[in-house]
Amino acid sequence: MDIRSTKRPRPSQGATWAAACGLVLGCVLACSPSETVPAGSPASVEDAGTDFAGTGSPNALGAPRIPESRGGRDLVGKDAREVLPAEWFQVLAPPVGTGDARALLIRWWTVNCPHCRVSLPAIESLRGEFESKGLATLAVFHPKPPRAVDVTEARESAFDLGYGGPVAVDPEWAILRDLWLNDADRGATSASFLVDATGTIRFVHPGPQFQRSDDPSLAADRADFDALLAAIEALTPD
Repeated sequence: MDIRSTKRPRPSQGATWAAACGLVLGCVLACSPSETVPAGSPASVEDAGTDFAGTGSPNALGAPRIPESRGGRDLVGKDAREVLPAEWFQVLAPPVGTGDARALLIRWWTVNCPHCRVSLPAIESLRGEFESKGLATLAVFHPKPPRAVDVTEARESAFDLGYGGPVAVDPEWAILRDLWLNDADRGATSASFLVDATGTIRFVHPGPQFQRSDDPSLAADRADFDALLAAIEALTPD
């Protein structure tokens, strides 16, 4: 699998660490404007109990929790390496001049997706803030409908949305289905997963979007962003 980071500078932070290291990464893009899962994808199963539930109460990382009703708690504590390609974890190589990488934030996205239009810039801001502390990011493109995708096109599309980090592609949604869609009735495909250095999933944002905004009408988006931010801070202490 070919995983690449864009060769252009990040919108506000200069060249990506992957480019600086000479690391070449391959990617797949995934997400949808309607957030509708293709027929036959998910199967409804009983939710497994984990420490991921309850609005307002902290989880094991000390971060605010996404409401249980939105899904995702069944994956917290699971080993992502059982599903995700080994190549994707190459982005956990330590950034130049910093300590060991401590966390990997993975987000599925696609073009013509309003949720991705606001979430990818938010991830870029987190990348700029926490990359030096050990956060790596990977934007995974899943096309709608599923089809072969040119990696260069995916990188350019991600950059146009405000994200300049490593990108991967999941052209037939095979990885997204194995990780996210097949084991439960999910409300969105544009989900995000925070994985620690051992490969364990520590936080799940079930979609569809989050952003850092002070607009009162976007309070829900900001609450989701703050929950993710707190989880990242817990995994990347000073």
